[in-house]
Amino acid sequence: MTDLLHTFHDVLGQHGLVPEELLADGNLHRCPTEGKPHKRNGAYIAHLDKPATLWWCNWETDDQGTFCAEEKRTLSFAEMSAWRERQHSIRRQREEECTRRHAEAAQQARQEWNAARVCDASHPYLRRKGIPALEGIRQSRDGALLIPVLDTANNLQSLQRIYPDGTKRFLVGGKVSGGRFVIQGQPEKPIAICEGFATGASIHLATGWTVYVAFSANNLATVAKSAKERFPDSSIIICGDNDETGRKKGEEAARLANAQLELPNFTSGNG
Repeated sequence: MTDLLHTFHDVLGQHGLVPEELLADGNLHRCPTEGKPHKRNGAYIAHLDKPATLWWCNWETDDQGTFCAEEKRTLSFAEMSAWRERQHSIRRQREEECTRRHAEAAQQARQEWNAARVCDASHPYLRRKGIPALEGIRQSRDGALLIPVLDTANNLQSLQRIYPDGTKRFLVGGKVSGGRFVIQGQPEKPIAICEGFATGASIHLATGWTVYVAFSANNLATVAKSAKERFPDSSIIICGDNDETGRKKGEEAARLANAQLELPNFTSGNG
């Protein structure tokens, strides 16, 4: 193995990827990860000719990036042109891989959803949060709550698993961006956009509003914008988590959807 291949191998290792053999042919290759050595939840593209370039993606951690062995300021005009063309090729292959992984995860989501059962009202997570088993969720055979991640056409694109101890996991490779879970409320009332399922259920129970669960602060703006486009005459209220990320992303979503931002204030300290 050349020094450059050793460097590439080390970079992949730093990001949890463990390829059996590192192929530097400019094509996308799937490989195992440290977390799942018997699956191929990692991918990379490696070019050895100057400017030597490596792209990686760890689907388990949603970590991806690009490494270039040379400083761009040292590249000649021809080498810089080659680097730009290489970036274009990497972007195209990356997008194709994302599409494939999203399709595979959506198929897995449908299989798990069809095999799941009606949610137990006494599920430990629901009891702890003080919320009922709302319509639209299910329970897997291993006891995890299944919250569907739906696209704008209500197609199942992924699942969020919530285990009895509160641990949350999405399907590896599943598309979450733009996805939402909708708790239907009274149509004449405002629409709330929030991050988590338990928060959304609590808002709905307290107000009777329709609630869009966006699953993460980073997804608030996308979900809020699509809700405003679909219901332009409805009041949209962003119910952000009261932390730095929640406030920042909540403000961004409120601006984008011409919505109101509300943050919780718990005087008792119990939430």
